[in-house]
Formats: sequence, C-alpha cells, structure tokens
Amino acid sequence: MASLFKSSKKNAHKKGASFYHRENLLLTIQDFNEAISHFDNESIINTDLKIQIQGCFLENITPKIIKTIFGEEAYKLTDGLKFIQNHSIYYYRYSTHQFKFLTQLHFCDKDFFFAATKVYSDHILSDYEKQEIINSIKNKYCSYKDTINFKFDIIDKSGNLLSTYDDMYLYIRYIPNNDTVEFFKNKFKGYLKPKTGSSLKDDIDKLF
Repeated sequence: MASLFKSSKKNAHKKGASFYHRENLLLTIQDFNEAISHFDNESIINTDLKIQIQGCFLENITPKIIKTIFGEEAYKLTDGLKFIQNHSIYYYRYSTHQFKFLTQLHFCDKDFFFAATKVYSDHILSDYEKQEIINSIKNKYCSYKDTINFKFDIIDKSGNLLSTYDDMYLYIRYIPNNDTVEFFKNKFKGYLKPKTGSSLKDDIDKLF
C-alpha cells in the first residue's frame, strides 16, 4: 500500500520545535486521562475490523515500523511530556484534495501508546467537509450505522480505540489496548489537577 506520508514531506513547510510542542495533544496528565476516558463511553460503537492508522494495525506500531510505512517524519520531539520518561513524538504532515493532515505518534521508549490526526485546510472546515471524513471512517469500520455524529468512539475486538473530537479542526485519536496504556491508566488514575489557589489571584491583582 502506497503511503500518503511519503510524498507529503516535499510539500511541507519547515516548522520549528515550538510549533510541534503546541500541536502536542498530550501536554498534561489531564489530557491523557481525558483521552482514555473514552474507553468507558456507554454509547461506544463496536467494529469487527481491527483499527489501523495508515494501513498499520495499532498493536504493530513501533518506531522502526513507522519509518518503513510512513517514511521520514516531519519532526521528532524527544521531550514531549515531563510526566512520562523517554517520551518521544513523531510528526507527519501530508495533504490530499482540499484536506491537510498532521499526525502525531507517541512512544514511551519504543512502546506506542497514543496517536492523533488533525484534519484541517486553508480555511475553517465546513460541516460538509467534516462529514466527508466521518463518512469514510463510518463506511470502513461501522457501515451498519445509518449516521454518526462528528464526535464518537469506536472500539475493535482487541480493545483498541478510535475517537474523534470536533473543534475548529477535526481530530481523530487512536489508543491501543496494550500494557503501556494500562500502566499509565493505573499510574494516573484519580489524578487531580493542582489548584492554583490564592497565588494566581495575587499575581493577577498585581497587574491592575
């Protein structure tokens, strides 16, 4: 299967580390916990097909494999998250028709645990354009469904998750059902965001 990623690198404008840090969807523990919370969605959609990204099954993804399948990355962050040691993120940029895509794949050492694709264009995506992407996902994984919203979760028989998030852009997230995800799930379970307390108020008061 020819990869869209391999031909896209030539057309991608160079971006620096700050750009990719901003695009990172797992900046905090809360971000991670929110992503895995979709495993518990009561209205989750079941699929008989194994979830894959760019033709690669989630359980087969490794840094070596993505070099073979996706080609050379647009950028690699090696200091993505302070709360995960040896965390690295590979970014790929490509386009097809009117759509542009930015895919990020997250690893702890060589263990894959999260991926996401941002779908965008030169203008704000219309509902019609988002529906085109959604229909492609629906027709592949759950064609038995009459319609699905822009925001939904799909799980395969191996417990791998595909989750969409609708904002100004459309995001498609992928989370494998593996030991690394389970480890982080247990490690960050019950995590509460530290309260800023009065210190934030004091700092703001000093500005006025």
